[in-house]
Amino acid sequence: MVGGEFAKTRGVDERPDVESSTPAYAARFSGEVGSWMIGIQQRATIGALEKWVNLRVLDVGGGHGQNVAPLVAERAQLTVLGSTDQCQQLIAREIASGQVQFVQGSIIDIPLPDRSVDVCLSYRMLAHLVHWRKHIEELCRVAERAVLVDFPSRRSVNIASAILFRLKRRIERNTRPFTCYSEGQIEEAFALHGFRAFYRYPQYSLPMAMHRTLGSAAISSRLEQALRSAGCTGLIGSPIIAGFCRRDTK
Repeated sequence: MVGGEFAKTRGVDERPDVESSTPAYAARFSGEVGSWMIGIQQRATIGALEKWVNLRVLDVGGGHGQNVAPLVAERAQLTVLGSTDQCQQLIAREIASGQVQFVQGSIIDIPLPDRSVDVCLSYRMLAHLVHWRKHIEELCRVAERAVLVDFPSRRSVNIASAILFRLKRRIERNTRPFTCYSEGQIEEAFALHGFRAFYRYPQYSLPMAMHRTLGSAAISSRLEQALRSAGCTGLIGSPIIAGFCRRDTK
């Protein structure tokens, strides 16, 4: 099924990438603090994939374009899957140049054959899905080698997300409610499909909204480096970028 039909049959609209593919969403990562945040994500992504070369990568819901530059630089064959055609708008130039291919279809019923790519990425998706287990099942079905996801951790300041949401919206203006997960939940979901954890990178100890309020990449970087060195980020860092590979993958 294509374009969200899977979701609509279950009474929900499972297309969070439509919003994350808009200029308004991209504006949340503008300026020096936004660039600093994207840099952390990009370095973690390349670090997780560094042992492989010439990868065929499917970025599911990747119309935000945040993974394009580093993957193209690594000579990956990159395809972005978007729920609707409008998910192309932030990556239109890269599509036109042939650096990126675009496929339109449901992110929880991916319109590609089994094991048709080496790696699937899914960033900013799990936090906003109801049928998140189905999403993980599809990522595992399509990926030959590995899957990378990110998700907000319960073991972080996000535990108070429901209480602090009004304050967060006041700061970020266009933020959305989101679901937090335990790492055990995510690992169990991948294990059901024969995947094991091989990579873990908690990104921040402090809330992203706080860094946006500070407005200084230099200050945020120093704070996060100190907290990481002290072991805080490993314990309560969020969102977590997690990598899972097939059990027989080397």
